Amino acid sequence: MSGTAEKKKKDLYRWQKDCLGAWRENRFRGIVQAVTGSGKTKLALEAMDRLIDRFPDVYVRVVVPTLPLADQWKTAMLHHVSSDEYRPGFYGDGVRNDPDRKAMIYIINSARDSLAGHIRRDLALGRHVLLICDECHHYQSPQNRKIFSFLTEEVLEGDQYHCLGLSATPLGTADDKELTHALGRIIFSYDFSSAAREGVVAPFFIGEVSVSFLPDELGSYRDISD
Repeated sequence: MSGTAEKKKKDLYRWQKDCLGAWRENRFRGIVQAVTGSGKTKLALEAMDRLIDRFPDVYVRVVVPTLPLADQWKTAMLHHVSSDEYRPGFYGDGVRNDPDRKAMIYIINSARDSLAGHIRRDLALGRHVLLICDECHHYQSPQNRKIFSFLTEEVLEGDQYHCLGLSATPLGTADDKELTHALGRIIFSYDFSSAAREGVVAPFFIGEVSVSFLPDELGSYRDISD
């Protein structure tokens, strides 16, 4: 192992190392629920590295819900990768880079009608694919889960498709089964109390602040709540 690779490995938090082990044991598939600021992006980039070491032909597809998140991912990947081969392309907000790149970042609104076809082609060409779904709880709706339409039982049973779902929001809707079918079960959960105890997030306190409604405000509040 090179000095750089060894340093990156040492830089991981314990929860990230444990999570990567769980992901490997689950056939490189699964959903991770971890609090904001705990290092989900770094976890995903380390997962990408480990999969590339195992399958040098892997194509990485990252899906995000918004343009600011796409920009954050682009910056993170550019700082992380050491080879131009995995400099990410972009698909969304009017930009359509060549999806034949080995790393692509998609905004969900553009991915709905394109990503599945791109991955279907990757698989048909015998490539391994890593699909990273950031804020994956956004992809449960009938429109957004079109990105998973490439999935067949043959793909799920094979060894070319790998995935990682990331979210700080616990699942808990009737559509959870659609997401876990596409991305795998929840393989790791990391909550605020654990992150604070281990010094992963900055110290914080919770305080309750209450205000009184005016009569018309209270009526509006009740209407909205109903």
